[in-house]
Amino acid sequence: MLAAKYRLRNFNFSAFFKDSIKKNRQHLRIFQKSNNIGYPRFSIPVPKSLCKSAVARNRIRRRIYETIRMSIHNFSTADYVIVPHKDIKDLTQKEILCELIS
Repeated sequence: MLAAKYRLRNFNFSAFFKDSIKKNRQHLRIFQKSNNIGYPRFSIPVPKSLCKSAVARNRIRRRIYETIRMSIHNFSTADYVIVPHKDIKDLTQKEILCELIS
C-alpha cells in the first residue's frame, strides 16, 4: 500500500484539472501539476461508470497504487491525478507500469 504522505486528499479537483498538464494514454488519463513539497503525490479517482461495484473500483485503485509504490522513484516531484479507463481491469502490473511511466 502506498504511504499516506504520497496521497492527495481533500483538494479541489476542478481547479486541479483546469491548471494541470494532461497526458492521455491508452488505458489511463494522467493529470500532472508541479508541487513544492519535494516528493510526488497521487490520487486515483475511479468513476462509477467504470465499475458499478465499489469492490471492483477499490481493486483497480489498489492495483494502481501498488504499481506506483513499486516504482515511485520514476516519478518527478509533482501532484498526479490518474483516471483509469474501462479496459484497465485486464492489464497486468507490468502493463500498468508502462502506461504510467511512458
